[in-house]
Amino acid sequence: MQLVRVISHRRPHHRFHYQILFDSIRVSPIGMFAMVRCGKIGVFLCGVVLVGSLTTASADAARISTPVVYQSIRSEFGNSHGSYLVPNGLVSEQIIMALGIPQPLIKLADGDYLLSGCRPHSCDEKAAVIVTSRGQVLAAGLINFRCHLNSSKPYIGTTVCDRNAHLTLFLRKKVGRSALDLELRNWASRQTHVQTVESLTLPPI
Repeated sequence: MQLVRVISHRRPHHRFHYQILFDSIRVSPIGMFAMVRCGKIGVFLCGVVLVGSLTTASADAARISTPVVYQSIRSEFGNSHGSYLVPNGLVSEQIIMALGIPQPLIKLADGDYLLSGCRPHSCDEKAAVIVTSRGQVLAAGLINFRCHLNSSKPYIGTTVCDRNAHLTLFLRKKVGRSALDLELRNWASRQTHVQTVESLTLPPI
């Protein structure tokens, strides 16, 4: 389900009644119709739609246990290292780090979920994972700046990062890989412009 943003431009003194801005809330087609018609039907119906949407989103979020997701990330990536947020760090910990400030959960058309967030104090660095309803990680994406040790001064541990963002995708060889790839690319495009996209294949379980 795509994010919905509905803005109706009307007279300024009716802004409360006529301007609606819903970000990162899953809305059904009926709810979408109700929001568009809100200016004529009234604020009460808008409130009903909003409460219904938030209740659905809260129910979805309650099904996904963050500790279970984190455990799955650590299990999937094992001892894999890479230089994304920090030089040569555990990939699992860098993904978890970039999920630190969570964004609203998104339920996908196939019933899986997209869990995303950004790194505290460095929100340009972001991560998203696609998980099952039980929290098992199917794929992950990491918006990063390829932070690595300065090759000219490695002995003093100087870290340097690229100026432009990169998207690194972590996928498995499985049926549905292309759909997962597309979901993560679409997520990244909603966040920022990335200079390059790199797809890596996770080892078999």
